[in-house]
Amino acid sequence: MINIDTITIEGFRGFINPVVYKYDSPGINIIQGKNGGGKSTICTDALSWALWKKLVKPNKTSFLPWPHVIDDSYRGVMVKVLWKKGDDIYCVIRCHEYQGKINGQLGKNRLITSCNGEEVYKDIRDKADQQRWINKNLGYSFELFKSTVLFAQELDRFMQEDGPTKKQIFDEAFESTFILNAKERVETTLKSQVIEKDKLVHTLDKTKLSYTSTKSQLTQATVIQNNFETAKQNKIQRLRLKLGLAKTELSEIGIDAKDLKSAEKEKENLIKIQTKIESKKEKLRDLENEEFQSNMGLNAKNDKLERLQQDYTIIKSKIASSGNYKKCPECGGVINKDKSKELKDRLLEEGKKMNSQIKALTPECELLATQYEDCLVRLNKVRGSIAKLPKDVSQKLAQVENRINQFLEHKKSKKRLEKEITEIEQDIVREERAELPDLKIPSLTKLCQELKQNKITTLAELKSLKRKIKINEWLVKEPLSNSGLKAFIFDSMLAKLNQYLLAYTPLVGFRIKVYVDMNLATKPITASVTKNGDEVPYEDLSKGQKQLANVAIAFSLNDIVNESKPINILILDELFENLDEENLEAVGNIIIQKSKKTSIHLITHQTKFSPPNAKYTYVYQNQKGQSLLE
Repeated sequence: MINIDTITIEGFRGFINPVVYKYDSPGINIIQGKNGGGKSTICTDALSWALWKKLVKPNKTSFLPWPHVIDDSYRGVMVKVLWKKGDDIYCVIRCHEYQGKINGQLGKNRLITSCNGEEVYKDIRDKADQQRWINKNLGYSFELFKSTVLFAQELDRFMQEDGPTKKQIFDEAFESTFILNAKERVETTLKSQVIEKDKLVHTLDKTKLSYTSTKSQLTQATVIQNNFETAKQNKIQRLRLKLGLAKTELSEIGIDAKDLKSAEKEKENLIKIQTKIESKKEKLRDLENEEFQSNMGLNAKNDKLERLQQDYTIIKSKIASSGNYKKCPECGGVINKDKSKELKDRLLEEGKKMNSQIKALTPECELLATQYEDCLVRLNKVRGSIAKLPKDVSQKLAQVENRINQFLEHKKSKKRLEKEITEIEQDIVREERAELPDLKIPSLTKLCQELKQNKITTLAELKSLKRKIKINEWLVKEPLSNSGLKAFIFDSMLAKLNQYLLAYTPLVGFRIKVYVDMNLATKPITASVTKNGDEVPYEDLSKGQKQLANVAIAFSLNDIVNESKPINILILDELFENLDEENLEAVGNIIIQKSKKTSIHLITHQTKFSPPNAKYTYVYQNQKGQSLLE
């Protein structure tokens, strides 16, 4: 049995200083106080925040205190819950920016879980793991606790929850979570199977690719092995044919060293003759130039001598005729005796000068004539010697050079062919000695067999895994779905709930039935009320009747849950709202009956309900607005 023992609150909303509230107090415990004083905080929100970090009432959005109530004693938020289970004592401490020390360390934003005074570390990695630890050891989720242990006027009751939430509550209430766990296990298995299938498909693809590649290598190696000797002999035959052609070509190349030497000697002689001809031609050109210059100089001197001789003859004629001139032959004036003598003297002087010039020029002309004749002799001699030299020296030289080049080309071809013949002979020897290389046919054959077997094995594994995946997909979609086996289990389990509801019929005044509507695809959980023989849907009830129905369903769920997950408390917050005096009395009687086995914690303003032996706790505020307990 779960015995919620105490809760310690510090810094939560108005409770700035630490307060302790005891839950494990048998009978009816009534909490009273002004609105906003902290009644719901002490019994509902602080407890749910500590255990699940959730606030029960939706209109209470914050757990932090208002700034005006904070003083120097504020150290942050800390809520501590103790409960007992068998011989073990469990403790949960949740902090928010708490500056006080817990077990020697600052609280800060820690969530501390412990059992019998020792903090829990095994399999705890983070706060999510700690929350799972709390749910497991407390045995209640927030939704189940809210629907079966806690009744608050502002909360949606069980019948007002949506379909998935109702089924979640029933999963825990009827201990049918094994189906959900089975579904989760199947989904986890299915997920791992899909991953494994993808791996197998990838492995199969790689194996197929490797098998195809290895088989191709094996086929190629086998072909090489089978054709090795034939290919070897064919290659040797081709090399020998090539060798014969090279030797034939070599034999057809005739190179006589004497002919080459003779041609080179002939070329040398022809070059000498050509050089001599060029030298004589150059000398001829020089003599022809000399003859031309000499002839030009001789002609010029002879012309000058001839002109002087002509002028001299004229002068001599003038001198002879000088006594017969009556008039001057130059100016036409009358010549007297004196002038006639003067003219003759002048002509004699000019004649003397010309004669002197003629005498001086005549040897020069004779010398030039001699030099010219000598030049002609030398010129004719050179021409004669040139004429005696061969006329086709250049043509013969070209022919000789062509012969020499042909000899050299043949020599080069011969050297190339000799090298080629040597290489072919070496290739033939190498091919004749060649052996079959290690084609690794045995290892390739073995690898092919292994890959083929791996492919068969992987295909079998993949086929088996696909069959398992198909079964698990069917399990998730059909039997383990909300519309599958669970709906039928819920339908039978609800019969038990309806048995408990029968016990509350005399107290609430009508019969309540909760069932799964199997006619609808979603299999929703619904309810109906039978009063005075008439069946009325839950939705058509008045506000007060719905309140009675909600109370009966909540108490019935509490009865059922207490069979498998007994807990020592039942928290009722403003349970009497919307109830008339008659219904108030009925609900009060139910509370009194429940208090015989359960610790009831009732928050109410209703003074008409005053059960005997009730214990009262008052929540009030000091001058600072801080909440306190009395």
